[in-house]
Amino acid sequence: MARLSPDASPLSRAFSTRSSSRALGRNQTPPLGHLPHRFFLSEDPIDEAIARDIISHPHKLFPRPELLASTPGVILDIGGHHGLYAAEALRRYPDRKLIVVEPHPRWCELITKNLVGNGGLARSRVVNACLALDRSKRTLRFDPASSWGATVQSCTGGGVAVEVESLTLPEILRAEPVALIYCNAEGAEYSLVPQLRAHELRPPVLVLCVHPEYGNADQLRAEVRSMDYVESVVSNNSQRPAYHYTRTNVR
Repeated sequence: MARLSPDASPLSRAFSTRSSSRALGRNQTPPLGHLPHRFFLSEDPIDEAIARDIISHPHKLFPRPELLASTPGVILDIGGHHGLYAAEALRRYPDRKLIVVEPHPRWCELITKNLVGNGGLARSRVVNACLALDRSKRTLRFDPASSWGATVQSCTGGGVAVEVESLTLPEILRAEPVALIYCNAEGAEYSLVPQLRAHELRPPVLVLCVHPEYGNADQLRAEVRSMDYVESVVSNNSQRPAYHYTRTNVR
């Protein structure tokens, strides 16, 4: 069970994890409790990997604040998982509010815990649903031992599953303007991009983690570029590539 170190200073303490005190080798990230981040890490081993990616490679996930400066609007986090990205985004963009979308009800509880622990709940709206092109019934299928690779499906199948609500992009936004979209949701990018086009939504910056196994990644990237976005590769991992897209008039 994760716990908060009682004697840490307000700026440096972090929700510690089962391995935060483990000795690290040269060039490895310091223990999470020694850094200015407040993360509640569940027993899911993916949490620590996400936290270390946020700490070690922030350029992949958080565009420069000045790229958003001329545009009002919220941060939209699609695939909120356990709320680590959401908590850090509110810290890095203190003038922004955030909408975080996550289909699993238990994971929404963890998102809320991370937001509360960082004083960000008042600036946030947690949406317990999946982004989809329609309101069809869907299920979230996952491995109970790890949230890695959890997917929303419109059909039945084997494995552990929970029924989830489906919402379209306008239903999620409720007419809120958007300054930044971060999407890392096991294929939700293939629902997001067509809706950006259809509803003429053009946030100044998109951060897309693309999952080639759920659609045509090259076609998706071409569609984003056709909407006057400039593409920058921030991770060339063939299985989990990630891209920043910036509108041509805000670079």
